[in-house]
Amino acid sequence: MKTIHQLMLKDTSLEDILHNGSIKTPHEAILFLNALDYVVKEWNLAMNNFDVDGTDDVASEIYSQLIFCRMIFADLSTHNPQTPLLEAIKCIKDLKQSMMTMAKSYARTPSLAHWYLSLPVRVENYYHSMRGDSSW
Repeated sequence: MKTIHQLMLKDTSLEDILHNGSIKTPHEAILFLNALDYVVKEWNLAMNNFDVDGTDDVASEIYSQLIFCRMIFADLSTHNPQTPLLEAIKCIKDLKQSMMTMAKSYARTPSLAHWYLSLPVRVENYYHSMRGDSSW
């Protein structure tokens, strides 16, 4: 069984970007999204240890949404984004929705559930910050 600490990838090379990192550029946002791949992987492994059905499908959906989000940040890095704002917002909304299952799975562990919920919100905040600030 994984501890909350392990599920949050603390004491790993990803701790800084997931918990302390200041994301200011599209490249850094993509690194954050890469770190989320590992968060999903750890969650899925933990759920498999409890023989919870359907978690592989949930993980696959989240991975797909993470790919789309990487694409919108890559588009931002061109300094002339071609992705319409509403399309980018929908992409991030879909990520938030897909990650909701992760949070609900730990509803009895509020600190972990809230952290899972905060991750796509951070992606959204990073996107809006960068889309409105072309100084990077």
